[in-house]
Amino acid sequence: MGWQSEYFERLPQMHIAVIGDVMLDRYMWGNVDRISPEAPVPILHLRQSEARLGGAANVALNLSGLGVRTSLLGYIGKDERGEQLLALAAEAGIDVAGIVAIDGWPTTTKTRVISGHQHLLRVDEEERCMPSQAETARLLEQLNQRLADARPDAVILQDYNKGVLAATTIDSILRRCHALQIPVMVDPKDDNFLAYRGATIFKPNLRELQARVPFAVTVDHAQLLQASQYLRKHLEHALTCVTLSDAGIFIEGYEGAQIYPTVAHEVVDVCGAGDGVISVLTTGYIAGLKPARMAQLANLAGGLICEEVGVSPVPGDRLIAALSQESFS
Repeated sequence: MGWQSEYFERLPQMHIAVIGDVMLDRYMWGNVDRISPEAPVPILHLRQSEARLGGAANVALNLSGLGVRTSLLGYIGKDERGEQLLALAAEAGIDVAGIVAIDGWPTTTKTRVISGHQHLLRVDEEERCMPSQAETARLLEQLNQRLADARPDAVILQDYNKGVLAATTIDSILRRCHALQIPVMVDPKDDNFLAYRGATIFKPNLRELQARVPFAVTVDHAQLLQASQYLRKHLEHALTCVTLSDAGIFIEGYEGAQIYPTVAHEVVDVCGAGDGVISVLTTGYIAGLKPARMAQLANLAGGLICEEVGVSPVPGDRLIAALSQESFS
């Protein structure tokens, strides 16, 4: 398999820390075969319910599922759902010692109601709480311990605008990582979009990019290049990676700029695709892959995730099988 074999052999040797908004994803699966006589709404006959890791915790799950040593840092509430999140993460082999539990901070929980492949409803239980200086200091101390005791090969900042990655916290993390020459990969969100100065990989999706540049951007090479150059003036990062949904991924950096089309997949659910993409981009970068190879990984991982219902990690066995095909040699 060439570079593919080398990539998979490198994965167990990696250590990656994920910092961001951790969440618990809950699912209610069932069948709908009638409408309520009380109101024009479907009645779900509940068949199964389950909980999964979500948000930054799903990024950590993607990495752990690929065989990467993974540390997770963020905030949860001192509640039952926080305990459930910790248990799920520990079961997946993720280091959760860096997660800080806060009194009065509810663990962000998203409940999806699904019939077949159809999402009927999502219920969000959350409060956007800003951590105190003391709580921020606790999180940064957890990071310092990991940087000192078991220096990670990379740090991923996974932002969902839930309050963990405030501008001052981002700046502190970047300064600590830069001092140790640890690459920082960013999956940004709206509020602090331009706060990640000096990141290694900056990975917005097209919608996020469109909302933050002062000109039109579509799936067009010239427009995407202009947008990447605009970002570079503000962030001075190494690689811009813009996910373009079913159009693939745009990467601009030290080997030029190019749109890498995706491979055709049956799209069932796009939830969680971005989490898988940042995970494989990071591992590909650590493994020394060129941008074209990183794009292959990202497109494959995102496409495979979109074939699953709900937020799911990269199916490692299927990723290996897809990379072994002649077309990806």
